[in-house]
Amino acid sequence: MCVASTRFLPLLLLLRCPELWAQTPIHRRFTTEEGLPSNTVYAAVQDDQGYIWFATDAGVSRFDGKTFVNYGTEDGLPDSDIINLYQDSKRRIWFLGFNGRLGFHLDGKFHNMTNNADLARFRCPSGFQSVVEDAEGMMWFGGIRHDVLRLDPDGDRDRYWEFSPRPLSVGLDEEGRILVTRGRSIMVLRNEEWQVTDSLEPPFQNVFLRPSSGPRNGMVALSSGGIPRIVDHRWEPWVVTDELRNEKHQACWFEAPGTIWIRRWQRGVERWKVRDDGEVTAQRVLFPDETINFVYTDRDRNVWFATPRSGVMLCQPGQEETVVHQGLTGPVKGTYLSLERDRRGVIWAGTAAGQVYALEEGRMSADVGWEIDRGMGRVKGLLEQPGGTMLAAADNGVFRFDPAKRRFFPVRSADARKGMVAAKGIDVDRDGHLWVASFGIHRSVDADPAKGIAVQPTAIGIQRVHHIVCDPTGRVWYSTMSRLHVLEGEVDRHIPVPGLSDDSSISDLCMGPGGTLLVATLDKGIHMLKDGVAIARIHRGSGLVSDRVEHMRCLGDTVLACTSKGLQVFVLEHGKMVSSWSLGASSVLATDQVNDALLVGQRLFAATALGHCEAPFPPPPAAPFIPELHLTSISVNGQRVVHEGDLEVNTGDRVGVVVHPIDYSSQRQLDYQYSLDRSGSWAPAESGNMEFAGMGKGDHRLQMRVRRPDGGWSAPVELAIRVIPPWWDHVAFKVLGLLLLSAATGLLVRNSITRSYRRALDRERQRTALNEERRRISADVHDDLGAELSNVLMHVRNAARTTSDPVAKSSMEKVAGGVAVTIGRIDEIIWSLDPQRDNLRATVHFIEQQASDHLATHGINFRTAVSISEDELHLSANRRRELWLIVREALRNVVKHAKASTVTITWTGDARGSTLTIEDDGDGFPEEPVGTGRSGLKNMQERARKIGATFHAGPGANGGTKVEVVLPPMTSPQRMTVRTR
Repeated sequence: MCVASTRFLPLLLLLRCPELWAQTPIHRRFTTEEGLPSNTVYAAVQDDQGYIWFATDAGVSRFDGKTFVNYGTEDGLPDSDIINLYQDSKRRIWFLGFNGRLGFHLDGKFHNMTNNADLARFRCPSGFQSVVEDAEGMMWFGGIRHDVLRLDPDGDRDRYWEFSPRPLSVGLDEEGRILVTRGRSIMVLRNEEWQVTDSLEPPFQNVFLRPSSGPRNGMVALSSGGIPRIVDHRWEPWVVTDELRNEKHQACWFEAPGTIWIRRWQRGVERWKVRDDGEVTAQRVLFPDETINFVYTDRDRNVWFATPRSGVMLCQPGQEETVVHQGLTGPVKGTYLSLERDRRGVIWAGTAAGQVYALEEGRMSADVGWEIDRGMGRVKGLLEQPGGTMLAAADNGVFRFDPAKRRFFPVRSADARKGMVAAKGIDVDRDGHLWVASFGIHRSVDADPAKGIAVQPTAIGIQRVHHIVCDPTGRVWYSTMSRLHVLEGEVDRHIPVPGLSDDSSISDLCMGPGGTLLVATLDKGIHMLKDGVAIARIHRGSGLVSDRVEHMRCLGDTVLACTSKGLQVFVLEHGKMVSSWSLGASSVLATDQVNDALLVGQRLFAATALGHCEAPFPPPPAAPFIPELHLTSISVNGQRVVHEGDLEVNTGDRVGVVVHPIDYSSQRQLDYQYSLDRSGSWAPAESGNMEFAGMGKGDHRLQMRVRRPDGGWSAPVELAIRVIPPWWDHVAFKVLGLLLLSAATGLLVRNSITRSYRRALDRERQRTALNEERRRISADVHDDLGAELSNVLMHVRNAARTTSDPVAKSSMEKVAGGVAVTIGRIDEIIWSLDPQRDNLRATVHFIEQQASDHLATHGINFRTAVSISEDELHLSANRRRELWLIVREALRNVVKHAKASTVTITWTGDARGSTLTIEDDGDGFPEEPVGTGRSGLKNMQERARKIGATFHAGPGANGGTKVEVVLPPMTSPQRMTVRTR
């Protein structure tokens, strides 16, 4: 049917191509319910930012994979009915209106005949249809019938040509220069004149170039003899075939890389692939139940199918080659659970609804299950016995297929009184016996299917067995929920699996290469065992896409693992994964939920939650995809804002940021991260919606990025945020506040110092006045009272010396003694009142003088040792008096009780503290008799406490008594000079 040739091979060789098979690919459909302005879609184009634009009869729509944004004439379109789109090298998106008007979109603004003089000058009565940009950057537009327009957006070389009303289309030659096909003729522009370079003799339907083609792809046409293309401004046969019909095929176009799309008049579109060696092969008809206006492949290999009534359909990379089989009564859909291929090549498929279908020669048979009223239950497994009998394990038992009746019938139990055995899995051992996993394990009575199949329970018991598999040596392996067992003859052993706990679940068993046993789990990946000994484990760290493996099938060294993230096909070598492919919703399948799979040549058969799929294998190679991230919206405190440059907010505002990646395949599988203030660390984000509150004042920079789970990170999207503090947090206000605070502090310090100065001045004045009063009293007592008493003492003593009366003399001597004592008391008072004696050194001198006189009167020797600071240490009058009274009491005790011959007084210390020690050589420390009422020691202790001193009395070093008084720290007296006027 198909023939390939090159420009160097004029002889065309006829090649046979397979018959076109109709198929409905796995796809997503977008209509007005999803946001399209109309279900009539003419064309699509992808701009440089990754958005897809759709041309409809109700305006255009821009799609980002999640949201449609629609535009009409009120937004600036030249017409509401846009029949074609094109993006040029200057990022302009051109709109071709059915009314013959042009417009374009650039940098968020629409340009049309009302705001652009060049666009206002031209109009095509029949409507523009084709558009290209030549090597010089000029735009060329072809009308539906007879118009050609050259538009120079950056110059004045605009021109309009009108030809006879014959179908035409504008395109580019190999050098990027303009050429036009009009009818069967090729025309090129030379010296501003159109010249015909070639004409195609056989009649053909259409010559049309879509925007997806590049300058070196040439133009192609539909002809009754095949598909010719233009090379060197000449028609060259390319595909020779007699299968193209005027009543069936409408138009074709060439799309890089190596794809020819042929639009059919009625239902569907044909995709023809051009191989590297130049051979062209036909593909099946896609969407046989749809009318296709246009097919567009974007940069990420997503294929978009535009329809006139049903919106637009999206096939992700490879899905356009995935088949959803049709049965005799229409599409067979639903959840498929199990697959099996028999020796004749028929693919059997079991469903969750208890149905079994057979795929043979590209067609799905009608349901060949059990009685519809009863059903088989979920068909968990399918198996062909060595004799060719097809068996099905289902909820309602084990069933065998009867080829004559084209139906499945239940396998009986060996015990006629018992019903059918519910089956979780089935397998056949090396001797041909059937083993059934159920409540316990059941085994067929006879290995020969011709004698009938009947099963009976083994000695395993009634525990629930989930999976079963027979190995080549005759052993039977089975699993319960979390335990693995092996049955050798009548011996049953538990086989421990490393890392498998009671909380784990074994999900499947199968025999791998070299007699290894593969144990799939729901949380630990796949374990490999050899003769019951673990030899390897395959998990996420070793290349498995998920540790949750729900089912697996081993075909030689190739393992098909149904995981929570789709189907993974990998090749094992010495227990290690050496190569793998992942298939799921982001590749050739419709969903990640794959329940079973088969590989037959270069086709993959998958039982999925959305139907029975047949896909190419290996899947088409895909370049690493990195989504392009866009900043969609910004809100402050819940209100959406429009900003240019930095975003300015106040302290405490909540900033909401919405980013959206341009990804039409994996929107729900994307990972998001953000980084704030270029910290270098990225934090995960749950989705593209983020909110930030409590940012500190100043400049911040927010970065966001996205990736597919198996791809690289996108270029970060950045947002500069400036947080403005409140007025009281500005630098100027802070400086002013600091100055005011400093001034206030200065005033407070000045007032405090002034008050302290005044208080000190008042105290000094009071002290000076008090000292003056003390000096006056001391002088008055000394001059008046002391002088009078001294005169009285002198007369009394003279009288006592001159009298001869012994009685009178004795009385006078007593009076003289009393007056002398009184004069001594007056001297003490004068000493305590004199302010010039308010220091330690004067106190030491006074006490030495008084002690010496007092002890000399009683014939006791007196010694003193003084080691005090030369500084004038202040000692108040009250402290001086109390200290003297302590010394006087101690001296009295020495005279009355100690019988001492010598008393020593020692002074030591400085401003930090001084010590007074009084020590005698008498009889020792006195003990006051009980009941005497003496309280000398208590008086001394009380006086010491009053002046803040420490008092201690006890035995001395020489056997006498020692009294010690430790005075608190003393300071030099403050001196203040007061100036008065």
